[in-house]
Amino acid sequence: MLPSLLQFCGEHFLCLKYYYSSPLTPSFMKRIFLLILLLGTQSLIFAQNPTSFGREVQINLNQLTQQLQNANAATDDLLPVINLPSPDGSSMLFRIKSSPVMENQVSEVKTYSGVTLDKNIPIRMAITPSGFTAIMRYNNGYYFIEPIEGKSQAYRIYNINEAPKGACNLNGDEAFLREHKNGRILSASPFPIGTQLRTFRMAAAATNKMTTALGGQTQARDKIVSVINAVNLIYEVEVAIRFTLIAKTTTSMSIILTSQASDPFVINPTFASAANAQTGFTAMHNTGANPYNGLLNYSEYDIGHVFNSYTTGSGPTYYVRGQAGPTPCEDDSKARGWTEFVSNAALGTVVDVFAHETGHQFMAWHTYNAIGGENNFCTNGWDDETAVEPGSGTTLMGYGTNCDSPVNYVLRAPNSESYFHTKSIEQILNSVNNFNTCRTLSATGNTPPTSNAGSDYTIPKGTPFTLTGSATDPNASDVLSYAWEQYDVASANDKGALGSSINGSGGYPAIRSTLSAPLFRSKISSVPIRNFPDLKFVLNNANNPPDNEGEDLPMKSRIMKFRLTVRDNKANGGGVDSDEVIITVDSTKGPLAVTAPNGGQSWAAGASNTVTWSVNNTNLLTANIKILLSIDGGYNYPFVLAASTTNDGTQSVTIPANVPNTTQARIKVVSTNSLTAEFFDVSNANFTITSTCSVATTFICPETAVSGNSGSGVFNLGLTKATGNLYLNKSKSVSLTGQSARPLIVYTDNTFSTCSVNNSWSPNSQVVAFKVTKTGSYSISAIPNDKGSTVFSIFNSSTFNCSTFIGSNGYGEISWVGSRSITLNACTTYYAVVYSFYASSTSFTLNFSGTGDIIDIQNDPAGFSYTYVAVNETTNQIQAVSASSNFTSLPGGSFIAYGLSYANGFDTNTLLNKTIEQAYALGTCMLFSSNSKQLTIIAVPCPTNIALVHPADDITSGDINKIASATNGKIAATNYVTGAGTKATYQAKAVELNAGFKAETGTIFRAETGGCN
Repeated sequence: MLPSLLQFCGEHFLCLKYYYSSPLTPSFMKRIFLLILLLGTQSLIFAQNPTSFGREVQINLNQLTQQLQNANAATDDLLPVINLPSPDGSSMLFRIKSSPVMENQVSEVKTYSGVTLDKNIPIRMAITPSGFTAIMRYNNGYYFIEPIEGKSQAYRIYNINEAPKGACNLNGDEAFLREHKNGRILSASPFPIGTQLRTFRMAAAATNKMTTALGGQTQARDKIVSVINAVNLIYEVEVAIRFTLIAKTTTSMSIILTSQASDPFVINPTFASAANAQTGFTAMHNTGANPYNGLLNYSEYDIGHVFNSYTTGSGPTYYVRGQAGPTPCEDDSKARGWTEFVSNAALGTVVDVFAHETGHQFMAWHTYNAIGGENNFCTNGWDDETAVEPGSGTTLMGYGTNCDSPVNYVLRAPNSESYFHTKSIEQILNSVNNFNTCRTLSATGNTPPTSNAGSDYTIPKGTPFTLTGSATDPNASDVLSYAWEQYDVASANDKGALGSSINGSGGYPAIRSTLSAPLFRSKISSVPIRNFPDLKFVLNNANNPPDNEGEDLPMKSRIMKFRLTVRDNKANGGGVDSDEVIITVDSTKGPLAVTAPNGGQSWAAGASNTVTWSVNNTNLLTANIKILLSIDGGYNYPFVLAASTTNDGTQSVTIPANVPNTTQARIKVVSTNSLTAEFFDVSNANFTITSTCSVATTFICPETAVSGNSGSGVFNLGLTKATGNLYLNKSKSVSLTGQSARPLIVYTDNTFSTCSVNNSWSPNSQVVAFKVTKTGSYSISAIPNDKGSTVFSIFNSSTFNCSTFIGSNGYGEISWVGSRSITLNACTTYYAVVYSFYASSTSFTLNFSGTGDIIDIQNDPAGFSYTYVAVNETTNQIQAVSASSNFTSLPGGSFIAYGLSYANGFDTNTLLNKTIEQAYALGTCMLFSSNSKQLTIIAVPCPTNIALVHPADDITSGDINKIASATNGKIAATNYVTGAGTKATYQAKAVELNAGFKAETGTIFRAETGGCN
């Protein structure tokens, strides 16, 4: 029985081929899609089941609409708070306000903006006659909510990376493009931004084909509203730009066209046409006898865009595609944008393509450094001023999963991120500041962060390095994100050079460029620190990953520029700043390389051993090095064996007696000549440390950053822990010894929609418990040691049935696909049941590919307790200890929360005012968690007396803390606590619940002695 073959030959901008074969039938179906691409603007395409992604959730739209009736309230405290599904499988509370995206909002169309109560996660929502849609920015990614067709109250929530992708193409308007490239050189940096919002009037027209395909003018308008509403969140956060739809799109709908005779837009069956878009808008401005002449004057809008659509199976075979060129505000070019899609295309895909095309309208060009593609579309679309990303790129103006032939330039997923590279942000800002000035400016009230990329630095060739930046933000509650990006534009000779083996125009790969070949992909994170390459490629003893990783160390002397771009992720006008650092590569030095221990050794805690490394002239860059010890396979280095020793290649070190017993020890040798940059190497493989300390590695969850006022309930963290180590490279080899017979639980058929239990067949199987560190979609496969693949099923409980079934690669009696993408949530323990159909197999490898790491769940060792600590980032000292992770008593400041496993009987109060290094020096068997959680606490005055009265101070939803002084404070309450699930806590020296106070059934109310200081 053969597994199916599923091969996608393109996912982001252009899908060219799709193959599928069923294991149940001998027939082989093959469809080939070709898109003829010429030179000039941009267009998009894909072939994939548009309903086979994301997670299904239930939303009662009638109830939601009722809850939003007060969304026009004048003050924030009167705005509605609603509960919506979270990407991690839970739910979140958002405070919502009306936020129109049209000139004259019609009563049947409502658009909203909002943010979670901790002000970390922004959202935009739309409710139209066609339904409810939303977009939220969560953990540095964009998630969509949209209806599932044909299912009442059923919606899909998904990351934009999970959705099918589209394509963008250049058209042959070379002279026009060259003319509008003249303004691309910056005379001054446009950063920072965020104090002003730029609003452009958007004329969005729908072709008569789209109106027909979607079922009428109302439906076509609603689709456009949902797209513009969603893309506004991206553009507001990224570049402080908002689009407002004109009335002729939304109210009179006169440019939502209904007949061929009234439609000036010529549809090109080969690709989307920006030129045809502009021609149509020009025709609507001109006078004449045609029905569309005089329909829309140039003065009525700032930027125009055409939307086109068709019904599935009724015409073209693309999924979503688009094309665009510059520039808004100029009559003869302000409407050079066209996006088209199949009628049931995922909203996320349409938004992704539209955001890309609109970037072109604002003079942002392709950022990839790849060549080839069908009819050389990647070669022709390459730009000599913006080719800053290796391969096909990953950011909004890259080509994502395009450019896969004749050489594969597609980078490993995630490769279709919906944020702009700093180069693209710079181009867009240059455009709106100097050319497209017809926008309306308004104050945001936001103060942008300040980025600091650190000091310039020199590294040896072929040696991993780390850059450590920082940022400040006067808005203390802002939770910042950080993108380290290489900023070198590929030269003509570097065009198409990738990694260590793909030669560019100059005949050499990227690692051997002495010019400016891009080496490192863009990455966005919640911390300002990045390892180059990703640590997993250091730990696997490669130091030079596969070419399609986009993580390659330079081997020649050259200059590399890196930018640290910092975002505060505010809707309604995000604050963004970017700072640059110069990294010089000296090929006469390096690589620095650990030579012992390099795997397989056994060292004893408390004993001395010798660490050796190859210096290779690196002592001319750093005279001293430090030596660190990891016990979790090289991910964390809590033990300092030598803080500074001569860089001479050898050093005797003593392993502290309280270092835990481990088979996953690694040594790290690190330069010491800078506070903001370092180069290093790590042991090639794990070695063993024997010890009487048997504490285990742990991870805390959730690790997402939180912020709020001091005393806020958000700092009662409710953390959980997982005991175990990370899979190396997200793979685990598992023996089939001790397997048990279990009923086969898979999908009913190859629609992968319904669980089925085959009680008549119980094949042997093995169970693997695991957790993921980040919520998202993971591609999973189980590979026997002597076969191509086998069946696995994932459950969220150790009781295996359809109620706990999450997903599988198997279906029917039994057939299966080689791998299957399944959405998994952080903080949840999963169980992979891997079925063994082959008597010859003795083991299998469980493989994962996704945004997070995989934790191999293990049992807690006996004799240990667990608690949580908060480390003050200013002093690096432990300021609070809490067994329940309740840190509501902390003052204002920045803190990092860790978990801590320690030997029973240890007094954790002795940790206070000590650094983590000092805590280990106490000699107790203990181990801090391998991950942490950022806490940003805003100091607020500590009141003496608080009076809470009905109805002004009623608490109707959320998790609310009211805090007065712990020494002489009093809370006197006559207010109401209402609403199912509402939590309210009053803390003070004295709490008086006077006549009239009421806490309804279904609420949780606590009165506590305590408070602020």
